[in-house]
Amino acid sequence: MLRILPLILLSLLFLSSCRTVQSPVQVLGENSWNREKDVIEFSINLQSALSAKGYLEWTQNHLQENQLHSTNPGFPEIPVYEVRYYFFRSRGFRGGYLGTVLWRRDPQNPARLKHVSTILER
Repeated sequence: MLRILPLILLSLLFLSSCRTVQSPVQVLGENSWNREKDVIEFSINLQSALSAKGYLEWTQNHLQENQLHSTNPGFPEIPVYEVRYYFFRSRGFRGGYLGTVLWRRDPQNPARLKHVSTILER
C-alpha cells in the first residue's frame, strides 16, 4: 500500500494538469436590431472568459476571415464603418456579460478597420 500511494499522488498531479482542448468561442449570430447600415454587431457565446488579448486576437481573425475590412455582408454597396463584438458566457445573455471589442474605419487608412477599445466585465 505504501508503494502505491506515491503513484496515486503523482497521477493526481498529472491529471490535474490535463485539459480538454476545444474552441471556446462560438458565434451566435449577427444582431439585426442595429438600424445603421454601416455598423455590424455580433453576439459571441463563450465557454469561459478570455484575456483582453484573447478577445482582440479572436476578433482580428474574425474580421479577416469574413473580409469585413473590405465587404459589408448586409449591404455590399456600403462599406463597414464599425464592427462591435459582444461576448457572453455560454448560457446566453443570462449567463453573464464578459466584454466588448470595438473596431472602426481608420481615418488614416480607409481600407482597414482599427481597434478602438476592449472592455472587460468588472
